Amino acid sequence: MRLGLLQGSLSPDSHTAVVMRAVRDAAKDFTVEWLDLRERNAEFCDGRDLEEYGEETRKLVAALATCDAYVIGFPVYNYSVSGVVKNVVDICSHGMRGKVAGLVSNSGGVRSFMASVDLMKILSYHDSIMVVQPTVHTWDQDFQDERLANPKVHEKIQAMLAAIRRELR
Repeated sequence: MRLGLLQGSLSPDSHTAVVMRAVRDAAKDFTVEWLDLRERNAEFCDGRDLEEYGEETRKLVAALATCDAYVIGFPVYNYSVSGVVKNVVDICSHGMRGKVAGLVSNSGGVRSFMASVDLMKILSYHDSIMVVQPTVHTWDQDFQDERLANPKVHEKIQAMLAAIRRELR
């Protein structure tokens, strides 16, 4: 089972990246494709055919297309999915069509957990990507010394990965 982990924060000190590394560490029985958008140069989606995008964007699309399932991690901005993740989904989601995804959101406040609903709708309506439950949400209080310190978040990560496994069987 090939699991694509799309780390969607561009911040150098990203809590989203901390959580996504915890997902990677927990996904021991998957072959993991680590896709950190801080290390990629994805272009803006402007409606071109995929062949007209640059090599880096096409490589990202190809890497995502090889995966059986995904976990998409994103920071919450203005109570919604970040623009960079929405942009990548706009370009790449056709290669994810009909597959399974888990969602990880991170925000500054505890009340932003519903931001996952926006991405869930986008994925399910446009490309029939099934988002498993539970989704994982973290906020500033879940971290201590730049590490994920809340054991309940680790439990939710395990539950999300178990739901992905069930859907892939």
